Formats: sequence, C-alpha cells, structure tokens
Amino acid sequence: MKPPQIYPFKPSDTAKISVYAKNGGLKSSLGIRAYNETFKLQKQYASFRLEEMKQRNANLEKLLEQNKAKLAEVIAANKKFISIIGHDLRGPFSSILGALEMLKDGLEEYSTNEIEKYLDIASNSANKTLSLLDNLL
Repeated sequence: MKPPQIYPFKPSDTAKISVYAKNGGLKSSLGIRAYNETFKLQKQYASFRLEEMKQRNANLEKLLEQNKAKLAEVIAANKKFISIIGHDLRGPFSSILGALEMLKDGLEEYSTNEIEKYLDIASNSANKTLSLLDNLL
C-alpha cells in the first residue's frame, strides 16, 4: 500500500498560498482550505504509518515467539546432553574410585597380582573416560 501524499500542492503553489499571518492566524479562506487539506492528508499519512507499524510489530512478535520456541528446544537439548555426559562420566569415575578404595583398604593384604588387577581396572576406566572427553571436545 502506497502512503498518501502529505502536501497536495506543488512547490510553486506554496509561494502563492500563505497559510499563517504575521499575528499567527490564517490569512485567507484559500489558506484555511489548504491548511485543512494538508491536515487531512497528514492525518491519513499518520494513520497509514500507524497501521504499518502495527503490522511490523505483529510480525516481530511472531518472530519473537518462534525464536523463544527454538531457544526452549536448544536449552532442553543442552540439558539432556549435559545429563547424558554426567551419567557417562560418573560410571568410569565410580570404577576408578572403587578400585582405588579397595587398594587403599587392603594394600597390606593384597598380593602383587591383586594390586595390578585393581590398578588395571582404574587405568582402563581412566583411559575410557579420557577417550570419552576427547571425543566430546
């Protein structure tokens, strides 16, 4: 939709039409008509601009809602990802801590073979955890 023209006169006409007198009033009925016509056109233009701005606002609000929905999806996926990573890291660390705790509690009682077995468990779990982290990064 094309906005209405604000001023219905050519520049040459404005020199002929003087709207305001020196005392702040209108000089002639031609000036009053020109002033009224200009005022009507300005009002139409303002109305047109208002509708245009309302439409833009509605479009922006729709875009905002779409972006909010996308953001909520990203946040939910991020929370799920962090939860999975936490779970996947907790398992190997539990194995490492369990093996080391058993070694610590029975270090004097275990043979060298048993100590190697628990150290292998801890080492394997640490390597798997490191591999998992390397794949994530």
